[in-house]
Amino acid sequence: MKTHQNLNKPSTLQALLTLVIPLLLLAVACDLPFGSTPSLQETQAALGVQSTFDAERAATLNAQQTAIAAQPTQAPPADSTVQAQQATLSAQQTTIAQQSTQMAQQTAEEPTPEPTLESSPTAEPAASLEPILITEWKMSAWVTINSGCKFPDMVCWKMMDAKNEDAYLTSKEGVYIDPTWPNPYLVFWNMRDLRNNADLSILSSTGLGGMVNYSSSSVNWKQETINISQYKGQTITLQFYASVWYYYNEWLIQEVQIVPDFTSR
Repeated sequence: MKTHQNLNKPSTLQALLTLVIPLLLLAVACDLPFGSTPSLQETQAALGVQSTFDAERAATLNAQQTAIAAQPTQAPPADSTVQAQQATLSAQQTTIAQQSTQMAQQTAEEPTPEPTLESSPTAEPAASLEPILITEWKMSAWVTINSGCKFPDMVCWKMMDAKNEDAYLTSKEGVYIDPTWPNPYLVFWNMRDLRNNADLSILSSTGLGGMVNYSSSSVNWKQETINISQYKGQTITLQFYASVWYYYNEWLIQEVQIVPDFTSR
């Protein structure tokens, strides 16, 4: 009797198998695909996961919006702060203007170097060949007259018939004899009636030059020409001299000139 009762009661192993086998079958059923189309359970699971992700994203966005809204709005700067900033800016502008003024003053004070121009040698102008007329004289026993001369439109000089006195007619200014003059000559007109010594002295810048004697008489006007090329590069002065002691003497002179390029006619 005892043995019959044990055969009718399920054993512990059978109970376990009864629970495990259905679970295994369920697991196998879930893992094994049936065709290419996903199962309804897989689709529902994917939709659940996507919904969870969307919910998390929405929650994150709401949290960010809430944090932004919770931040306090920055208050505008106070009036004192604005005034301080404006004062600082004005000071900076003033400093910049002062520095610019100082730089301009320094630039103006610095002397601007003048450009150096290399001058090419220029040819000196040719010396004039116009005759130099001598009209200014220092006179002793000579006088200036304007009648009885060779040329009526010009004055001439006459020696006085004086007693116990020598007569001198000396040019006031010297004449430079240019070295470039081709043929310099001393030329003058004279008429004389002399009984004593008379001469013309040429005084150069180096001392006494030549002397020409005019003791003979010439009752008519005559042109005298004297070559003065030997005085080139020197300054000459002319002096007419005559002795008039107790005798009648006459000497008239007109148009005394230095001719740079004299040609006798």
